[in-house]
Amino acid sequence: MSNLETLVNSTKQLESSLVIRLGATGRGLHEKVSSVERQLPAAIVKKIRYIATIRNKALHEDGFTVSDVTEIKAMSDLVLGYIEGIASPAPASEGSNVVRLRPIPNGEEGFAIFIKLFGYFIAFCVLVSIIGIIATTK
Repeated sequence: MSNLETLVNSTKQLESSLVIRLGATGRGLHEKVSSVERQLPAAIVKKIRYIATIRNKALHEDGFTVSDVTEIKAMSDLVLGYIEGIASPAPASEGSNVVRLRPIPNGEEGFAIFIKLFGYFIAFCVLVSIIGIIATTK
């Protein structure tokens, strides 16, 4: 398979995944990612836009060649893995625009959740201790 075929096949898979798993709309990869960029981290959006730009240049600019298609393919596979990891396709009975996202907290959100739960645990321990003291003094 040529570099161009590999590039086109990778971007087709990426476009399909954006549509099926995230409900993306638009004519090209740039438009599709724009329609769902709020659902994706900025780093993933940046990678998709880079891939789309390289694909567009390879297809539309005379003399442009992709020197290392394996880098683009690896980046595309990484993005596909991320999209498939956060969203599952909707069952056919629910309609094609239904997407179930699994929340993946980033470092700060995860730490905030941990602190909140730890605070609840401490409050529970204090409450149990107070109840134990009250029960033993009667």
